Amino acid sequence: MIFDFNKDGNPFDATDTDGDQKPNFLDNDGDTILTKDEFSDLNLDGNPADAQNLDNDQWPNYLDADDDGDTLLTIQELSIYKTDPYLIDSDDDGVADNIELDDQTNPLDQCSLIVAHQTESSMNWNTLDCDGDGLLNGDEQGIDTDFDGIPNYYDNDDDNDGLTTDLENPDRNGDGYSEDAFDSDTDGIPDYLDANSYTPSITVAEDIEIYNAMSPNGDGLNDVFTIRNIEAYPDNELTIFNRWGKILYQTKSYGQYNRFFYGKSNTGETLPVGTYYYSLTIYVKGALKEFKGFLYINQ
Repeated sequence: MIFDFNKDGNPFDATDTDGDQKPNFLDNDGDTILTKDEFSDLNLDGNPADAQNLDNDQWPNYLDADDDGDTLLTIQELSIYKTDPYLIDSDDDGVADNIELDDQTNPLDQCSLIVAHQTESSMNWNTLDCDGDGLLNGDEQGIDTDFDGIPNYYDNDDDNDGLTTDLENPDRNGDGYSEDAFDSDTDGIPDYLDANSYTPSITVAEDIEIYNAMSPNGDGLNDVFTIRNIEAYPDNELTIFNRWGKILYQTKSYGQYNRFFYGKSNTGETLPVGTYYYSLTIYVKGALKEFKGFLYINQ
């Protein structure tokens, strides 16, 4: 690069190739990053032959207006898009910055993307939980259970049954994967994907109906766990447990002698709002039947 054309000791007449009012010895490629800050001479021997070239094209960084090779000019990434001019994929979601801008998604938000346009490694994105349901994106990728146009990794109610996925216990061991998801009706479809698992009431026998929600707040509405007509079957046993299988409440002859579940454990502890599970064993027409399901405690 030429610092002083007329050799008068003043670089006023130095070459300014890109016309940015900064002579080449300060900024060769017009990206507003000083040449010296673009690793133009890694070994400091005065020869730019070893200059850094991030995108491995024919132009080293200090001469390259697009340092990362994503077709976005470095000066645009710095001043307009606020993306990383040295990374093709600023948010590490597997979609290059320029593609995200074309898609009108946010190149700085890992959960804003079109997954089909991932062109790089999506390992990091797979370990995120974009819908906050407790399941990792990688576990839910490529699935839209309820066909609502929202893929499961964005949908916090995957089966569109009115219960958010996290309330239906999709991951009992908390590892982010659904292989241990709860399946209360043992039909092979986990509850969080089974829209028919829970309705406002479920008929479990000819004249018994189990309600799967209660609000023990003392207002006289749904204050107890209601099992309609349970009084006709005094030979029964009810167990309520949490998602880890810990028994919280257990009684025989539920519905008899004022034995009702008011949202408290056998030790008298008030259970917090959340999802619990029940197992009801009764004798119906001389046969032992067991019914399992979901109970949501609200306030």
